[in-house]
Amino acid sequence: MKWIVLVMVLVGCQTDTDKNPIMIGGGGGGGGGSVHDAGETIDTLDASGVIIGQVCLVNDARVSTTCAVTGAGGFTVTLDGETTTTAADGSFVIPLVDATNLFWEVTGSTIVPSLMPFGTIASIPAILTTTYTDLLASNDTAVGTGDGSVFVRLVEGGVPLVGAIGSTTNQEGLTYYDNPDSQNTWAVTATGAHGVMWIPSQPPTPANLSVTPMGGTAIAVGGLPIVAGMITFITADIP
Repeated sequence: MKWIVLVMVLVGCQTDTDKNPIMIGGGGGGGGGSVHDAGETIDTLDASGVIIGQVCLVNDARVSTTCAVTGAGGFTVTLDGETTTTAADGSFVIPLVDATNLFWEVTGSTIVPSLMPFGTIASIPAILTTTYTDLLASNDTAVGTGDGSVFVRLVEGGVPLVGAIGSTTNQEGLTYYDNPDSQNTWAVTATGAHGVMWIPSQPPTPANLSVTPMGGTAIAVGGLPIVAGMITFITADIP
């Protein structure tokens, strides 16, 4: 898969609505879907040649586009070897890099490390280790040794894709879906109102995603980045 690098600046974790998303990847088969970052606001490059971004803490993994900045200070943000540290409100400044196939990485002592493709914004979700541990326990599941996890937000025309099912290549265990009745106990049937699927245990190699909309046929989305011990946040636009 070829990734297209875009320039961006932070507006922040916003709502559950896409605003003309720009794709950074393409899929294959079944018409194909596209993969981009988890945020939703189109931003522009700062005039000084740096990226101004923000890390925010997700309390409800069903809604990673709505998150808090309180407590998001002191995290390390990495982009193509460039590193910086977040301020008390999660904000950061990092030099713009001229390369392709880039990913944001966020690490810190209190969070599960985050991975997100470099896309149209620099608003990066992260989950506290305690929050994620509780989520795993509530669903009687675990992350396999050496595996990563992935949250995929499925949208169609900017709207969450409800009633879809999905899986990835080589995943270990079940696919879970957002449950409208509980933020901690997820469903195993199909996506709910937020269109989110969660795979807790995924081997650390690029994975292909297969999504079947309600009443439709399977659509392939390729090139999901997975890293051991990290949570990947992805939005997949399903045609």
